[in-house]
Amino acid sequence: MRGDDGISDMKVTQQRQCRFCGDQAGFSLAFLLSTLGRSPRKQQCSPAVPLCDSCMRLLYESDALGDVEELQGALKQAYTAVNRQADAPADTKTNAKARI
Repeated sequence: MRGDDGISDMKVTQQRQCRFCGDQAGFSLAFLLSTLGRSPRKQQCSPAVPLCDSCMRLLYESDALGDVEELQGALKQAYTAVNRQADAPADTKTNAKARI
């Protein structure tokens, strides 16, 4: 079904619980591992872990990732970008997708 803006209406298909606290999950975290300097490139995505907002923030703000500040920064950047997209008007979301 299409809305007035031409974008498909999103439907919540399945409610999932946060893996850590049991609250309703709002995010699904997975890692994508890619080889570099090889042809053809090999990629593998990890299984997704459902997380609520609080546990997602706890993950990137705490020492749960150890001394891996770069991973914490990348996770925080992705989390922030997803939240901005979720809060943006429909026409802004379309433009954001085009930039990716």
